[in-house]
This record gives sequence, C-alpha cells and structure tokens, in this order.
Amino acid sequence: MGKYAIGIDYGSKSSRLILVDVSNGQEIAEHVMEYKHSAFCERLQVTPDMVLHHPLDYLDTIYVGIPRLIQNSSVSPTEIISIGIDSTTSTVLAVDAHGVPMCFRDKYANCPNAYIKLWKDHTAMCEAARINEILEKENLGSRKMSSEWLLPKAFYILNNDPELYEEMERFIEVSDWLVWILTGNEKCSRSQAGFTGLWTPDRGYIEKSILNKINTDLKDFVDKKLLPDLYSPFERAGYLAYKEAKKLGLGMHVAVSISNIDAIAAFPASGITGPGKMVSVIGTSSCHMLQSKSDMNIPNSMKVKNSIFPGYYTYISSQVAVGDCFNWFFENIIPYQYYVEARSKNKDIHCYMEEKLSTVPQRGKCIALDWWNGLRKNSQLKGIIWGLDINTKPEDIYLSLIESTAFGLKLIIEGYEKHNIKVDEICAAGGVAHNSSVILQIYANIIKKPIKVSRSKHASAFGMAIFSSVAAGKENGGYDNMFEATAKMGGAQEICYYPQKEYFKLYDQIYKKYKKLYDYFANSDINIL
Repeated sequence: MGKYAIGIDYGSKSSRLILVDVSNGQEIAEHVMEYKHSAFCERLQVTPDMVLHHPLDYLDTIYVGIPRLIQNSSVSPTEIISIGIDSTTSTVLAVDAHGVPMCFRDKYANCPNAYIKLWKDHTAMCEAARINEILEKENLGSRKMSSEWLLPKAFYILNNDPELYEEMERFIEVSDWLVWILTGNEKCSRSQAGFTGLWTPDRGYIEKSILNKINTDLKDFVDKKLLPDLYSPFERAGYLAYKEAKKLGLGMHVAVSISNIDAIAAFPASGITGPGKMVSVIGTSSCHMLQSKSDMNIPNSMKVKNSIFPGYYTYISSQVAVGDCFNWFFENIIPYQYYVEARSKNKDIHCYMEEKLSTVPQRGKCIALDWWNGLRKNSQLKGIIWGLDINTKPEDIYLSLIESTAFGLKLIIEGYEKHNIKVDEICAAGGVAHNSSVILQIYANIIKKPIKVSRSKHASAFGMAIFSSVAAGKENGGYDNMFEATAKMGGAQEICYYPQKEYFKLYDQIYKKYKKLYDYFANSDINIL
C-alpha cells in the first residue's frame, strides 16, 4: 500500500492540485481549477487598482477539487497521508471569530474590502507611503513595505471601511485561513508573516508604538487582528477535522501542514537542498530564492529563517511584472496582421512572436524597464520603453520586454554576490519557464549562468506536497525532515540552458544602458502628471 500527499497552489488566475507518491516524487494526478466567481467584481464596480477574489473559489478548490483529483487517479483515499496549501502573498481576507469571511454576511456582500484582496491589489499605495514615512523616521527603512503587503491593506480598510475593520476578528493570509478551515486550528505561517506580514525573527511583529505613530486607530492591530504564535511550513497544523474529512471522503489521519508562500513552496520541488543555487519562479511575477546560513541585510531582498530548511535563511527577491508584462504586450501591442499570419502558418501567436525575435536586426535598439506593476516597495514606478522610433516593430518591443526582466534578475544576482552569497546556477519554475525555451535561453545569455527547469510544471503545488509529507512524519509514511523529503521527491529536468558566449559582450553593453535608465528613473523625483 502506497503513501500519497496532496499539494494545492492558489495562483492569480487559477488553482492547481497534484497528487504525489511520497516514496519517489512521482506525480500521480493533477487538477486545475479556473476561478469562476469573477462577476462579483463587475457588480461591485471595483477600481483598476483593486484586485479581488471570491472566497468561494478557494473553498471550491478544496471541496470540489480534491475529490476530482482523487477520481483522476487509482489511489485509494485511505492511502493519502497529508495536504499542503500555498497562496500568492500577501493575499488576505477579513474573517470573523469562527473563520467565516466577512463578505458572507449580508451586511458586507457588496463591500469590496470584505473579499479576498489579491497580492497585486495596489489600492493601499497612500497607506504604504505613510507607513514607510514613519519607518524612515524611526530608522527602520530596511522594513519598508509595499502596498501589496498585509499592513497597508489593513490600514486601507481602516481608512475606507472603519466599521468592517472594527468588526473583523482576523485579517489573515488566505492560505492560513484555509488551514484553519481544514483543521479547526488557527495556526499561521512564519513564512507568510516574515516576508509580507510585518514580522521579523529578531523583533517579532511591528511595535505598537510605531503603529500608533502611523495612525492611533491602528495601534492595536497586532494585538487584536493577528495571532502571536507562528510556525514553520514543514510543521503540522493538525489533522483533518471530522466534518472536513467527511466532506472530502478522507480519513482524519490526514495531516495538514502550515501554509506557505507559492514561490517559496516551489523551492524544494527542484530538489535543491543547500546554498549556491537559486530557484526562480517565473510566472505572472517572478520570485528568486536562495538558501544561506549567513544572516545578511541585502538591499531589495527579504529573509526569513526556517521557511524551507531548518537552520537556513531563505532570501527572496522579486519582480512584480513578468508574465503580466508579456500579457500586456500580447493584449495591446500586436497588430491584427500578425494574428492573421500566425493563423495562416497554423502557429500559436506566442510561438509566432518567438520566431519573429530571430529576425530582429539589432538587439538593444529598444531598452525597457520592467516596472509594469511598479517595484515591490515602490508601486508608483511605471514601465518604460526607451528607443522607440518610426521604424520600431512589435518584435523589437517584445524582445526589449523579455530582456528587461532578465536584466532585472541580473541586478538581483549581483546584489547577492556583492554580499558573498554565491549563485552558481538557477533552476526555473512557473508558467514562463515551462512554456518558453526562447525566453530561458535569453535569460541564460544575459545572466551568464546555466538554467535548469523544475521537473514539475506545478512546482508550487508539488513543493507543498513535500512540505506536507514532513508534517505527516515518518511514523505515518512521510519524512522526518525537509532535507530527506526534498532529496527523495524533488528534482529538475535533464535539459539545461547554457550561456552562449557570443552574446556576452553585446549584452554587457546593453546592460550598462539598462542600469543607467534604472538608476535615473528609480532615484528621480520626476512626476510628469
């Protein structure tokens, strides 16, 4: 009789569920669910900066998705030992004392702030600016926050829906909420709190005195709206509660691990267990992660200890618009004639455009800055394309966008290496990594490092299956530690994209121009509006 783990990844547009053989990491079944409750956003007439999800889509993933996943396999429900859940971050929800979303109350059914606020909801830019102003005055500039993070979003609700703020019992990461629903135990993730939830290993949550300076009505936020105790993702939150086990057709022996961030969850899926290797999740946005035993303060990165492997700091740096940036191009820039030509050649438009890249006569004709969703800690920055002229073609623009995201990654890697944290190679995961060999080769040429690809196309869900197998423990058919579980279950594809030396000199020249543009606009007070 085998032992199997379920991993669930909640993304920006859909959720992914996979069933994994704990003994060898073989993927037995998968199930993808598109979020279908989108009409409520139109009904609520939300602003462009407000990006919401409906809690029912997240619950459907569990109550509809898990039974379908099991049906897609020949595995008996009695053989399933664990479940792990991740989500984008900071994706948060206001709930009552019983974990019921506030939007389920008639009173708040038409209140946008009562629904799930997705990570790329940027309505809290003014609140983030106010928080960062106070942090600077308190000499805590290294703790600057993005409008995407938990505290600015809570502050926004306080400013715009004070009654909702007062009545909500918890303001909680959505994956922590789901773990609470499944187990009946309210246990929150150290990983989620550490990266986007105002908690640091040395200081804990943000001090009440600082919250009071931000806004006097915010001073009790930590005490009243958050849980004080945090846990690592490889720890067990509990077992399936009786009611949940019955709904899912599973046993109450099924362990549920503490939740994690989607990008960090992807790390063990690659099979990497030590320092020197970066995992890059390249999708809607990109997150780049390293493990190190060194405790360093590296600009534009965050760190949390024990978020993947015990004893290691996980460093993470991010680019908030990668796939989003490419999608903007395909939805707004490509002329109709290109679609006609692609169809005549029986080609997908993405493949057609990648073929077009080989016809671009001059790399560096256009140079872009990859700020289409701003920077993580400065959402007000905007994307730029420099070098446009009357002869610019769509493929010139597309190439510049791809290169800009690779240059952004190169800048991140240089930041780590300046602090003696080595990056020898990269293992890529995510939708872009699995769908475009052309983009990965451009990345390898620019960063001058080999790039492998995670074996699983659903690396985050796969990683959560690994985390949950450790939460189950060896005595229940899982593992006692993350090192063993990752080595046994994770891995990369055999294919590797090696840097092509003939591009080094050219891209070094273009990169210098990119950095000049980056430094000028990132440090400028220009406001053309």
